[in-house]
Amino acid sequence: MFFEILRFELRQQLRAPLFWIVAAAFGALAFALASTDAVIVGGASGNVLRNAPLVIARLLGVLTVLSTFLVTVFVAGAALRDFEQRTAELFFTTPIGRGAYLGGRFAAGYLAALAVMLACALGVAIGGAMPWIDAARLGPASWHGYAWAFGVMVLPDLLFIGALLFLLATTTRSLLASYIGLIAYFVLNAVVGLLTRDVNNHFIAAMLDPFGGRTLALVTRYWSADQANHELPALSGVLLFNRVLWSAVGVAMLGVAAALFRPTREGLQLPRRRKRSEPPLLRPQVGATALALPTVRVADDRRAHLLQLRRQFAFDTLGVLRGAPFLIMLALGLFNLVFALALSSQIYGTATWPVTHQVLENVRGSFQWLLYIIVTFYAGELVWRERSQRSAEVSDAFPVPDWVPLTAKLGALLAVIATFLLIGALVGILWQLGHGYTQLEPGLYLATLALNALPFVLLAVLALFLQVLANNKFLGYLLTIVWLVLSTIGFSLLHWEQYLYNYGNAPDVPYSDMNGFGHFLGAALWFDFYWTCAAVVLLVLAALFWVRGTEPSWRERLREARARLHAPAKLVLAAALLAFAGSGAWIYYNTNVLNHFQSSTAKTIRRADYEKKYAKYKDLPQPRITAVKADVGIFPYRRRLAIRGHYTLLNKTAAPISELHVNFREAFAVKSLAFAPHDTLSADQALGYTIYRLKTPLAPGASMPFDFTLAYAPKGFTNSPEGEFLAHNGSFFNNSVMPQFGYQTQTQLTDRNDRRKYGLAAEVPRMPKLGDEQARANTYLSNDADWIDFDTTVSTAPDQLAIAPGTLQKEWTANGRRYFHYTMTQDGKDQRMLPFFSYLSARYAVKHEMWKGVDIAVYYN
Repeated sequence: MFFEILRFELRQQLRAPLFWIVAAAFGALAFALASTDAVIVGGASGNVLRNAPLVIARLLGVLTVLSTFLVTVFVAGAALRDFEQRTAELFFTTPIGRGAYLGGRFAAGYLAALAVMLACALGVAIGGAMPWIDAARLGPASWHGYAWAFGVMVLPDLLFIGALLFLLATTTRSLLASYIGLIAYFVLNAVVGLLTRDVNNHFIAAMLDPFGGRTLALVTRYWSADQANHELPALSGVLLFNRVLWSAVGVAMLGVAAALFRPTREGLQLPRRRKRSEPPLLRPQVGATALALPTVRVADDRRAHLLQLRRQFAFDTLGVLRGAPFLIMLALGLFNLVFALALSSQIYGTATWPVTHQVLENVRGSFQWLLYIIVTFYAGELVWRERSQRSAEVSDAFPVPDWVPLTAKLGALLAVIATFLLIGALVGILWQLGHGYTQLEPGLYLATLALNALPFVLLAVLALFLQVLANNKFLGYLLTIVWLVLSTIGFSLLHWEQYLYNYGNAPDVPYSDMNGFGHFLGAALWFDFYWTCAAVVLLVLAALFWVRGTEPSWRERLREARARLHAPAKLVLAAALLAFAGSGAWIYYNTNVLNHFQSSTAKTIRRADYEKKYAKYKDLPQPRITAVKADVGIFPYRRRLAIRGHYTLLNKTAAPISELHVNFREAFAVKSLAFAPHDTLSADQALGYTIYRLKTPLAPGASMPFDFTLAYAPKGFTNSPEGEFLAHNGSFFNNSVMPQFGYQTQTQLTDRNDRRKYGLAAEVPRMPKLGDEQARANTYLSNDADWIDFDTTVSTAPDQLAIAPGTLQKEWTANGRRYFHYTMTQDGKDQRMLPFFSYLSARYAVKHEMWKGVDIAVYYN
């Protein structure tokens, strides 16, 4: 009977369209990961080949972890199929052994999950053979990596997670409980990862990892690139122990599932509360008169619809928040948060204060991936709630507008998000108070929670839309998970970094106690508004395609959607689309017109172009900076800089210098230049490299002045946080914003694969040899100066202090500005310094202390 049930169940799995969709999706994901140099999952970077056996093993291990959220569909689905289809009684009345029944079901689900991983392996193999991959990054094709990965990693991993899900499904008869168990496993695994970050606990981490990823990392952590390209770890030691341990745990869980299985519809029963007595009003009353019915009013107006919405929202929300699954997941999230707070309160063993913004960062980090899972899961549960309970035909017949149930379910999801974040904030506050920290900053809590909540709200809308559109719970889950993988991992690895097409994403908003959210908040709010408009469009479309009654075909759904597109829906849809397009145009104007958006790939190409065009000037003699005098105007609240600088340049070579090669910093406008008579040979605005020919070459030992005026005045906002160096409170920048002379070797690409890809010499630039006298002429800081005299005057806002190297000579206020004059001196005499200097401006408080005649000043917030 075992083989009969296995064959029957496996045929059911393979006939389902969902299996082929999942297999195709994961195969495509594997193909994408293996077919681009932008992705380094598995460690394929530097000298490690893309198709190295160890890389393939790591990549398939990562894909196994990602697949666990859909393994539930096959393994737990096989365990629950008879109960969901109401055919369990038929099976339980036949003479089938428990082992054959459960073994056949599990084996079929396990083989279906394994087939998905085979599709991943096929995707990796095909992706690694694509003609656009750099041939130098590929080694000989070999099957050893695939065989080792499946035998050592994939098969034991699927056995463990499949047995866990099968045990939960067979004992609880609930797919929801299976998902909760999966979430619990990942929370506990994350906690184990936090506890074992200490280097002394690596072996414990390796043993406690059911998927073996930490174990594999441990046994290969000191491998060379050549070993990674040709070898695979021996199945011995901690790796063998880990694989045997968790395979045994998987087998043991299957045994427990068989022992606890009961051939009843309810499965394993927990003790229940005593049944409540029947309410007195429901008991038959002797001699009672007829009850007076309340007066009712039949209405179909806005007030009635809002009342229906309120009732439906309360029903859905309380059904979720009072449910044991939600409370368990909330407890797991808080468990993870407490561990994160405990482990983040130290820096190298030194205790730190739990300041509010760091506590909030822990709340966001602890709940982020967990809320992604919970929102995705409850979106499916809420959309399919009535149909799963087989009450949809009744509820769909109610005289309720189509938008009411959808809006109520969205409200329930928002309640889930708000509950998680608010309780997390409450735990954070209690943690602060418990550790003696009382500066709670409730305003910061509210602002940060609102910013943190919006991505989850947008995900909730997308998940609802995909569930409605797919009209299949598990297909909706798959589409949402695919989107999450693409948006959180795929887009960044492929360098698709423009947030205009990355739904729900916005630039980060760096926060500091000194600067608050600063100028970064405006850009994030524009992107948030842009994606909120898109979410409104998705909600309207979801309402138009909302399924009521029996399962309609796509043609019927389209016809129904056109019928529902009445005036209010048209108005909301048109307004949202106009706002979406308008805000998108404004964002594009700011990020791509007022500012020049560059992806990380474009920046890499820019560095390669710089080397291609100007590396030939690497050894060209240039004068050295021997003195710097700079007047720096900092306008923090207007975010402007005005720099007027004076260099003294000296020819320290034995030959005349006829060309001056000057590098200018991008985004800093050159307002004026004044130096010896010259001609401009070339001015490369894109790469910031200008070549001047001196009409009278600079003789050996001779010096010349070089005066310049620079201005920095950013316009609009950018696609990512930029301009951190110039803040409303807490500016910090150095002399890298000023002109530099000669070819700058620090801009060269150092990865040999990038160099080969962009047409550069394959050899990687390395540190000069010890005997290289020419290289020893430069300090580690600069190649255009040695030691310099330094004098600077800094002005800033009247309520801020400006700091620069040297001794403060004078401080004064004029024309609503505050000025500070610094010179580099020691004991009243000029003192030379290395050619690196920084400027700071903020609303500092200052604490002075004299120590052995030295005035020590601490500038603090």
